[in-house]
Amino acid sequence: MKTYTVHYPPESGVSMTGLARDAILVKDGFSWPAFLVPFFWLIYNRMWIVLAIYVAIEIALATVAAGLSMPDGLTMVASLAVNFIIGFQGNDFLRWSLERRRYRQHVVVAGANLPDAEHRFFANAERDFAEAGAPV
Repeated sequence: MKTYTVHYPPESGVSMTGLARDAILVKDGFSWPAFLVPFFWLIYNRMWIVLAIYVAIEIALATVAAGLSMPDGLTMVASLAVNFIIGFQGNDFLRWSLERRRYRQHVVVAGANLPDAEHRFFANAERDFAEAGAPV
């Protein structure tokens, strides 16, 4: 089972419609898209500060490599190491970026995959709304 953290802004938690519209589930663990195509993954997730830092690191690596006349293989390994860091920490960076956008982590849910985790979260949320007598 994979674990996901559920994030949504405070104003979305008042109805099921708000939750369905605004809830974002973020998987714990390694992110293959963040590792393979970090530039586009960061843009897709609107992580502008992390993107700026990533671009600055890549530019610094290229500048140092050119200044020291490093072999291309070593430069590629250094760039790959940065991609590994993005892959391993990407979902944590996403949580941080969501927090900066006023999204708050509310619960942790487990599921075999993302649709299963979403189903579990919304089933529990619907039950909670029904018990509280809130509009669904």
